[in-house]
Amino acid sequence: MNDAGAPPTKPVRKTARDKVLLAALDLFNEQGTAAVSTNHIAKRAGVSPGNLYYWFDGKPAIITALFEQWSEASAPVAPEDGTPEALLIALYATHGANDGHAFRYRGLARELLPLLHTDDRLAERYQRNYRERTALLEGIAAQLVEAGLFRRPDPPGSIGDLVMAAWVLNEFTPPFLQQVERGGAAPDSARATRALLNGLLTERGRRVLDSTHPHERHP
Repeated sequence: MNDAGAPPTKPVRKTARDKVLLAALDLFNEQGTAAVSTNHIAKRAGVSPGNLYYWFDGKPAIITALFEQWSEASAPVAPEDGTPEALLIALYATHGANDGHAFRYRGLARELLPLLHTDDRLAERYQRNYRERTALLEGIAAQLVEAGLFRRPDPPGSIGDLVMAAWVLNEFTPPFLQQVERGGAAPDSARATRALLNGLLTERGRRVLDSTHPHERHP
């Protein structure tokens, strides 16, 4: 029994679809997407090629499904306390957590631009995700500026420019560092995004973050 006296929960059984996605992710991380066929994925997943094609019409559909997982895992989490201070803390926490997500989906992260160039279905999904997420982040940044936690970017820069720069750093620093810091673990790529955000913190914003993470410096 667990601490609440309830019977232990049963482990969730993986469906054939789950097994295919997990096998594909492992193979893409190990070998890259180009070297992996649907037959390789089916064999690693322990399913027949026909079973794989029951769920997916080909490798591009598998890649898109994995991107959906990655996108969902890295979605910004809105704090229950919707104050600007809570939003600031959540913003920094999101960038730190995304290091782990980028490492888990590193096979896709390091090939993201070529995949977007060759796969119209994935590109459309990614563009929609970009528009939705950047609109949300621009709204958060505007609230932080209004609350005096961020300073407004110097003209001719704008909050939109800031969000775009943070997006590029957050998206493409992880695969870059995975190639130049081949240590086998997720690198601290969020430091690049934090450096950008730290440059916009006001004194009040620094105090808010220092009170939450007293051992981190926000110069």
